[in-house]
Parts: sequence; C-alpha cells; structure tokens
Amino acid sequence: MNTYDVAVIPGDGVGREVADEGLKILDAVADKFGFRVKTVNYDWGCNYYLKYGAMNPADMLVTLKDFDAIFLGCIGDAGKVPDHVSLSLLLEIRKGFDQYVNLRPIRLYPGIQTPVRTATSQSVDFVVVRENTEGEYSRVGGFFKSDTPDAFALQTGVFTRKGCSRVMDYAFQLARERKMLGVGQTVGRVTIVLRIWIDTFFPYIFKEMESIHVLCTITARNQTLSITPWSSGTKFSIRCLPAIPT
Repeated sequence: MNTYDVAVIPGDGVGREVADEGLKILDAVADKFGFRVKTVNYDWGCNYYLKYGAMNPADMLVTLKDFDAIFLGCIGDAGKVPDHVSLSLLLEIRKGFDQYVNLRPIRLYPGIQTPVRTATSQSVDFVVVRENTEGEYSRVGGFFKSDTPDAFALQTGVFTRKGCSRVMDYAFQLARERKMLGVGQTVGRVTIVLRIWIDTFFPYIFKEMESIHVLCTITARNQTLSITPWSSGTKFSIRCLPAIPT
C-alpha cells in the first residue's frame, strides 16, 4: 500500500476550517482507494508573522521539497497583515516549485442548491486554467519616496514566451481530454506586456480550431476583436487566463 507524505498548511481564517474538513475527505478517499496519507502540520501564516516578522521560516522550501504534496488552506488576514505581505508565502511556494498552473475546476454536483436559478449539474462543469508564476506575480517594482508628497509605486507584469506557452499547452491538452469541449480566452485591455500572451495564443487557435472549439475575445482601445470558430451551442469547458486578468 502506497503512503503519501503531505505537508499541511492550514493558514488563516477559513483556511483552518477548510483544511480540517478537507483532510477528513482525503482520509475517506485513502480508505476507499487503498493508500495511506501521512501528514505534518505547519502553522505558518499571519499569526506566525505577528510572532516572527515573516509569514514563514526562511528554509520553508527546503522543509517542503521532500513531501509528495502540499495541502494549503487559505493565506491572508487583512486585519492582521497587509495583503501584499501575506501573499509572499504563496508566491514563494508557487515560484520556488515552479507551480505554473493554477487549476480551478468548477462543478455543480447533483442535488446541491445554488443562487443561480438556471444552473444545473449539466451546465456548470468547466475548468479555469490560470498562469500562476508570471504577470503581476513576478513582483518586479517597488514603492519609492515613501512618506513624502512624491511617493509612487511601480509594478511590472512579466510575461515570457515559455511561461505563456506551457500554460496554454496544458489548457489545450486538458480540452482534448475533455472530449473537444472547447477553450475560451478573454483578455481585457491590450497592453505592451500582454501582447506576448496574445501573440502566443493565436497560433493555438489556428492549430487546434479543427479539433477544439476556441473562443477568443480581446478588447483594445474600446474595440473588440472576436474569433469564434465554433458551431452554435458549443459548451466551453476551459478558460485559459494570465496570472492576474486585467
């Protein structure tokens, strides 16, 4: 029987509740499918910051690298620590282990009520694939001349061809596995840095359009370009987005 070592970081606020309940589900799944889970809990987050002046110890990545998985609840409590500070724990893990795909499956299970009246388990079943290490997450910039009338901040979004291509590869492969249900791509204002994201996406459209339905909506200077090579009624099940959509 396989045993998996899992680092548990409950984090802050509702994250602790999520971790407690999630681990119960994980134990039930382990019993059903015949494997074991060995967990180690790490109390990092905003309370840790209030004690030690950092969201996590300096050797966090060394501590985590030998685990099979990281179970993370929720990080951040604006009442205790500013968001731009608490985010450092997440970014260190994402960038340190090159976790470039932020995968968010969204599914409505039968029998579950939802505020959206028309939603059904058949209509709500899609996946958001978001780039997880670049864009504004690159943390290039800073706050300058603080505490003066001339204070200003700069934040630069970094988009690389490699970073754009690999997350799009993942999204289109996932679409193929989901039986050609389609990929949707929406980008807001087209800025200089987003050009490489868009330029990388377009070849995928023409390469995959015969096997995967693609929707691409791009807004630039209040004008909208829509590419819609799909038949009426196609259900889109994948959305591929930059790290922080604009």
